[in-house]
Amino acid sequence: MFRSFYVALTGLKASKDWLDIISNNIANANTIGFKKSRPIFQDIVLQNIMHYNALSNSVTHTTFGGGVVTAATQTIFTPGPFKETGINTDIAIDGDGFLVVQDANGKNYYTRDGELKFATEVDPKTGRQYMYLVHQSGLKLMAYDISQLDNPQTATSCPRLSTVRIPVELPPKATTEIYTQEGANLDPTTSIVSTTFNPTDSTSYNASYTLKAYDSQGNAHDVSVFFVKLPAVQVTDSNGNSYYVYLDDNGNLYYQSGGTYYYVDASTTTATVNSTDEIFTIRSGITTPSGTYDLVYDKTAGSYYLKDSSGNYYNLSTTTTSGTPSNGLRLDNLWQVYTLKNENGQWYDLNGESSLTDGSSFKFDIAVFNSDGTFGGLASSSTWTPSGITTNTDIDLQDPQGILSVQKWSFQGLTSYPVNFSLDFAQDGYPAGMVQSVNIGSDGTITAVYNNGKNLDLYRLALAYFNDKGVLQPTENNLFQVSQTVSPLLECAGIRSQIRSGVLELSNVDVAQELINMINAEKAYQTNAKVIQTGQTILDTTIQLKR
Repeated sequence: MFRSFYVALTGLKASKDWLDIISNNIANANTIGFKKSRPIFQDIVLQNIMHYNALSNSVTHTTFGGGVVTAATQTIFTPGPFKETGINTDIAIDGDGFLVVQDANGKNYYTRDGELKFATEVDPKTGRQYMYLVHQSGLKLMAYDISQLDNPQTATSCPRLSTVRIPVELPPKATTEIYTQEGANLDPTTSIVSTTFNPTDSTSYNASYTLKAYDSQGNAHDVSVFFVKLPAVQVTDSNGNSYYVYLDDNGNLYYQSGGTYYYVDASTTTATVNSTDEIFTIRSGITTPSGTYDLVYDKTAGSYYLKDSSGNYYNLSTTTTSGTPSNGLRLDNLWQVYTLKNENGQWYDLNGESSLTDGSSFKFDIAVFNSDGTFGGLASSSTWTPSGITTNTDIDLQDPQGILSVQKWSFQGLTSYPVNFSLDFAQDGYPAGMVQSVNIGSDGTITAVYNNGKNLDLYRLALAYFNDKGVLQPTENNLFQVSQTVSPLLECAGIRSQIRSGVLELSNVDVAQELINMINAEKAYQTNAKVIQTGQTILDTTIQLKR
């Protein structure tokens, strides 16, 4: 008789435990990233009596249950609905995985709660101010430092975690490289300029582009590139037929007629050159049937000549000497390229490599283009060959004043199609700036936006994955922890799961379902109480038998 009291008592306790769990679920129905729980009930067996029947040679069992016990609680990790907030630092995980946060002792915790905020600290060693991205509990968010990733865009396995620490003030970075932006184009059909190059005279060049370069203190300086179109190198035969001239790797000039290649040579008589002030060398060491010459261009006359070692000039002439050129390049799209700096109205030459100069004393390189309009390279010496310029796309720079640290100007990607000029160049330096905002991309990339126009990709969020989420133990502040023997799989965000910025994951609690569970728990509690009341009535009746 008394056994029923104790069995019903376990039912009361189990129903009470269930109500406790239900009340906690409902209480956290609006908690960001909260995961609901449910009880795991197990029955108790107090006695199992075996009976042997000799007549039937069989065994029967009489089992007396001891009631029920709440063996454990199970966290349900189904995803919750998303809610847009419009706040950059609110994030939700679209898929599996957990954010990783760390306390001051270096212990990691895991959460689906992406309601983040900033905490500002000052580095006592440097005095610099940093913003840490932290969980609402105050624990610091962990991510991968992009500077440690070989390829941040495709990284899956990443180096060790770091706290997300964003510099409030970005120190200046001196410009070291200037490079061509996609779409930069020089129009090969433009007119030829015959006047002496002068950066202050727009009629002395065909196109220019000016941008800001920065020194080590973040001061801006105007640097410019100027392009001057040279005419095509051509040769005319005795019948007045003109042919384009090619240069091969052996330093030969040649032309093509009727499918046959013929070499170009100097004419038999010297040419009259009125002034040598505007004559500069295009290519030295030209090999011809009659000897070795330099290919020069007279800017005043707009003509090309072959110049011998004695200083005599000759017109280009066709020959009947045929040959098989090696790797030829047609000399019909040549440009002088000047790289200069304007300092207080005074122009300084930044080209520290080429010894080619014209009358203005500004150094220049020669940009050549292939017949399909793609960039062929830079002729930065007087002995260039077609194959020798295929990998030469940069002009080495050296500020004569020692102010700028810029080292090269790259022309990789520059084209020359018969469309309008469209020059666009960029550089890698910037002045000092203050952080304006922080953005988090779908692949977890954390980008700091500064008021100097610089956007820096600093970190990429890490997500922790568990094969068995049952190892996650709920703690306060909507966090989970694991034992020291458990090591989650750490992976860059954006591979398995995406990050949604400006969005929060709500609780996965279904209030309607919890109310139904509450009714069941209440009825179970009432029924177990009735069992105790019934047992008491039966016990009272038994006691009355004595009276």
